[in-house]
Amino acid sequence: MFNVESTVASEYANSPTIMSLVNSMVEWIDPTVNLQQFYRMLWNIMTAQGSFLDTWGVIIGISRNLQIPVSVTYFGFNGSVGAPFNTAPFYSGASVTTTYSIPDADYLQLLLTKALANISATVIPSLNQMLQYLFGAYGTAYVVDNGNMVMTYVFDFVLTPVQYAIVATSGVFPHPTGVLVDIQTAADVPLLAETGDTLITESGLDILLG
Repeated sequence: MFNVESTVASEYANSPTIMSLVNSMVEWIDPTVNLQQFYRMLWNIMTAQGSFLDTWGVIIGISRNLQIPVSVTYFGFNGSVGAPFNTAPFYSGASVTTTYSIPDADYLQLLLTKALANISATVIPSLNQMLQYLFGAYGTAYVVDNGNMVMTYVFDFVLTPVQYAIVATSGVFPHPTGVLVDIQTAADVPLLAETGDTLITESGLDILLG
């Protein structure tokens, strides 16, 4: 139970009437349970869940919703790569995406990685630490400085579309301004792009590098 005696001014501590009123009030509205729930569900990021984790996402600066590009076939003329008339839509110039909501456990890991990125220098040791924290369970991941203002994120396993979106568009992994980013996986398909350009992945997804 909340220790009310520590909150009562010394000049009132010997008043039976005041202490009786204060102790009775504490019994009626004891905040201990609410404070414990508040700490567990929101204040402590390691135990927060659901919308409370989303609150941490706003604070840290990373959403649980990823926009994953979808490969779509558009209408095309004879000899082009597109589909015949009346079987596919015209190209509108906008990318078609689907929203993926990251589950709590994975989102927590993403939040902690972003929090680390927020206080880390954009240097290879820091980037390697973030990559290993987020993808270490899947295999080896590291950064290579290729020189000539180009850096490569190297993965010795094939990334899923969601993992590609995390690396390419979520904003978790920083890179120096003006530096080209090459993402290379076990499929050994280099994916070269600059901020604002499109990555063509081995899975056929077009991902805009943020």
